[in-house]
Amino acid sequence: QWEPLWNDITRMAEGLLKNFSNPPKPHFLGAVVLQHHQGSLASLSQRIVIDGQQRLTTLQIMIDAVQAEMERANQQSPASRLRDLIENEAKYRRSEDDRFKLWPTNKDRDAYREVMGAAPPIDYSTLKYKEERIPQAHKYFAEKANEFLHEDGLDNVSLRADALEVTL
Repeated sequence: QWEPLWNDITRMAEGLLKNFSNPPKPHFLGAVVLQHHQGSLASLSQRIVIDGQQRLTTLQIMIDAVQAEMERANQQSPASRLRDLIENEAKYRRSEDDRFKLWPTNKDRDAYREVMGAAPPIDYSTLKYKEERIPQAHKYFAEKANEFLHEDGLDNVSLRADALEVTL
C-alpha cells in the first residue's frame, strides 16, 4: 500500500503548491487504538498500540525517508521539523531506545533501528537488513521524495519541500 499512500500525500502537497493559504484538508488513514503504559515519572510517556501499528510504523518510515531526502537537498528547516515528528528530543532520552517516538514489533526492531538511525544519504545496499520490508519501504519513500522535490528543477526544491513538510 506504499504507492496509494504516497499518491495521496503528493496529491495533497500539489494542491498546497497551488495555494499555500489553503492548507490541506485532513486525510483519514484509519483509527488507531492506544493503551497508556504506566512508566516511571522520570521516563517518557508511553502508549501501547493496540490497533494501527503497521500504519504508524509506515508513516514514521515515510517521514524519516522524506526528512533524509530534504537534508540531502539542503532543505534544513523542513527537514528539522519532520525530524521532530519521529525523534524525541535528546533532553528526554535516558537510553538509545528513547530516541524514536515509535517502535515496531520486536521482530522488526533491528531493521527499523538500522534504517531509521542511518545518516543520510543512505546507501541501502550496505544495510544488514536490506532485504526486510522496513528498509525497502524507506528506500521506496526516499526515491519518491527525491523525485517529488526535484520534479520542477532546482529552483523550486525549497517550495516543494515546504509543501511536502506541511502535508506530512
